[in-house]
Amino acid sequence: MELTAIVGIGAGGHGRVIADIISRAGIYRLAFWLDHDTSLHDTTLHGATVKGNDSVLSELQSSGVNHAFIGVGSIGDTGTRRKIAELALDAGVSLPSIQDPSSLVSQSTKIMDGVCVFPHAVVNSGGHIGQCAIINTRATLEHDCTVGEFCHLAPACVIGGGSSIGSGAHIGIGAVIKEGISIGKNAIIGAGAVVISDVAAGTTVVGVPAKSIT
Repeated sequence: MELTAIVGIGAGGHGRVIADIISRAGIYRLAFWLDHDTSLHDTTLHGATVKGNDSVLSELQSSGVNHAFIGVGSIGDTGTRRKIAELALDAGVSLPSIQDPSSLVSQSTKIMDGVCVFPHAVVNSGGHIGQCAIINTRATLEHDCTVGEFCHLAPACVIGGGSSIGSGAHIGIGAVIKEGISIGKNAIIGAGAVVISDVAAGTTVVGVPAKSIT
């Protein structure tokens, strides 16, 4: 079976992990990278050349590449990822969802375009994962959860059943969200925090139990 060509936008650590996922999944073939770091241009990463920055996006379709992934992560500021998504879609390039073969994702959970599910993540039944969200390594999302667009669920965090994570929110490494909790838009949950009550939009909480520091 011929693999579908895909370009990575952002060749840093986050992007290289996604390149590994793509290699294991066996659906896409990494054609080349785009990155603003000029020191990377014309170098080879994961068998693909870094050709230039995202200004090349408008030329992708003419080169036979119709798919891309966002290789840039985010902690509390989704602006760069949103800009990349907008540029890609405006250029007519699709942002498919990407799932590591080791992850477990319920068929009854809706996964939108641009979502990346990392190794050993678990996404249980009845949920909804918004556009371009990141479900990072070993993150666990229990049943009937809603995750907004451009959210980042960091490694090993646990989201209890029936919880809602607002768009652009960041759930830190190892954080635990009690079942039925609402996390507001663009909120930040600190690493290792234990959240037992709702968190308002734009608020940063840390600690056990989590308390606001903003």
